Amino acid sequence: MSGFKDLSHDDQIARVTVLAERLSKNYFDEVSSIELINFEFNATFRVRSGPNQYALRLNINSLRTEKNIRAEIAFIDFLGRTTSVNVPRPVPAKSGEFIVTATMDTLDRPVNAVMYSWLQGSEIGDDPSVEHLFALGASMAQIHKAVANFELPEGATLPEFDDFFWRTQDFLFSIYSKLEEGQKRTLNQARQAIEAISRRFFDRDLKIVIHADLHGWNLMWDAGAIAIFDFDDSGIGLPIQDLATALYYLDTDEQGFALLDGYRSVAPVPEYSEIEMEALLLQRRMLLLNYLYETSNREHQELLPKYLEETMKRASNFLIKIEK
Repeated sequence: MSGFKDLSHDDQIARVTVLAERLSKNYFDEVSSIELINFEFNATFRVRSGPNQYALRLNINSLRTEKNIRAEIAFIDFLGRTTSVNVPRPVPAKSGEFIVTATMDTLDRPVNAVMYSWLQGSEIGDDPSVEHLFALGASMAQIHKAVANFELPEGATLPEFDDFFWRTQDFLFSIYSKLEEGQKRTLNQARQAIEAISRRFFDRDLKIVIHADLHGWNLMWDAGAIAIFDFDDSGIGLPIQDLATALYYLDTDEQGFALLDGYRSVAPVPEYSEIEMEALLLQRRMLLLNYLYETSNREHQELLPKYLEETMKRASNFLIKIEK
């Protein structure tokens, strides 16, 4: 039997939809409709039951453990109770559990599912405005301040982001690498320089729980207010890592200034030099390159050649700068 990674995109969608229909019955006696709204790293469905709608996430590509997901749920619940940041509400299954696990015949591991309340509005997407980014910066700073008082509950753990790949499997430099030797050598030199800069940050700054994936497709906008969702990548890291991740997805200086201004309206922006930020931005790109070699998402796999080419250019330029 073919594995999930070998199926066509349409066949993958068909399989996860059947699984979502089965899993939704663990939450509600009656479900009027299930609609796939996102199939990227994981699969997210809009579930309608009675007059209400919810977001059901299936961890298709994510290797997060049940302990990691318990921590994610605790993190979101804490923010919802103690801050003005708009986040979804975790929804328990009929059993009272927040995590439901099932199997799918084309995957060699169980699939964990979680249900959240539905957030109103529309996704901000690839072209956030200055207003959007100011609001994101302010919300990010609120989160960073609040989690100084947050402790993970018993039985919940999160990965620490003090290693290059943020505790994910290495597909760039390990035996699984498909890079040419010259590519591997250049990227490894960049990695070593990034790791040296990262260690300085970890020696200086306090580790906290961070979202770690704040970009326009994980943000909703409704009536002038921002909401943050998809905490699946959250972990124990540094505020500067959260900030760099958000900056990575922006195209203009104006957008970056708006994000920083929003953050600054709530808390001081973490200190960094230009080359230090460039290092963190390149690390983000290399993490995404690593993901493209790992993912079972067929559409994402097709991005690899051009993404690799651009990554090599950026890594080479970064190495030239640090050698000056």
